[in-house]
Parts: sequence; structure tokens; C-alpha cells
Amino acid sequence: NPQYVSGHWDSYEAGARRAGREVSRSDWRMVREVLVAPTDEEAWELSYGGMMGRMMTEYFIPLLGAFDFHKFLIDERNPPADGVVTVEYCARNNWFVGSPETVAASIEKVYADVGGFGHLLLYCFDYSEAPEAWRRSMDLLANDVMPRVAHLTGD
Repeated sequence: NPQYVSGHWDSYEAGARRAGREVSRSDWRMVREVLVAPTDEEAWELSYGGMMGRMMTEYFIPLLGAFDFHKFLIDERNPPADGVVTVEYCARNNWFVGSPETVAASIEKVYADVGGFGHLLLYCFDYSEAPEAWRRSMDLLANDVMPRVAHLTGD
């Protein structure tokens, strides 16, 4: 969630200052779950209903639960109604999933929420059962989404 991640920058900046190093948000890298499809509905099905959803259900959410880290996934502005972090909650509140327009808008919002970053790294998933969907997602990200957010450099 953006509130938690923005604190990462504060820690990084303080550590760099103690070490006598200069910092720039243009060097800061953010890792996110990303899936782009021609429509929001198709992206939702491929993400929540695909390998992203499976990995979160079978591995990541249980792992975080074992360490009581679910709280770091909760957006304080929009917490889950029952307090339970689910794959659907993560997909709707933390992932960049949707059409090129939707994903670009999500990137813009998180960029503003955290104060800027210079690089977006992808949290990748095994889409061996639907490789063309993953390739298409990467193509849409590179050719439709990134040009829309190229002005977000962290400077």
C-alpha cells in the first residue's frame, strides 16, 4: 500500500544521509504486480483468476499471515470491510491491473501517493499456461502504458 511504501523512502533517505550519500527519487525502484489487457475485464480475469491470483492465494497471503504482515497490504484510506486481506482486495487496491488507460492512471496515483519514483519493476508470474496473455501484457505495458507515464521520472 502506498502509505507503507512511502515510508521506505524515508528510511532509505535517512540511511543514505548517515552514510554521506546523495539520494534521488529517480534512482528509487518500485516493484508492483502488473497485468495489462485490452479491457479491464480481461485483465481482471487474467490476473485475479490466473497465476497472479493463484500465487497470492496459495503462497503470498498465507506467508504474510504467518508473520502478521497482512497489515502492510492494507490501504488505510480503503481498508477491507471485514479487516481480512484477500486476493481480491490486493488486486483492487495494490496491483496495477486493467486496460492501458487504467494501469497508467494507477501508476500516476501511486507515484503521487509515494512522492515519486524513477523505475517500475515487475513482480512476474509463471504464465506458462497462458504465455500469449503475458506477452501481450508486456507489449501493452511497453507500448501503450509507459509512453503515458514517461514524464514520471522521480525528479
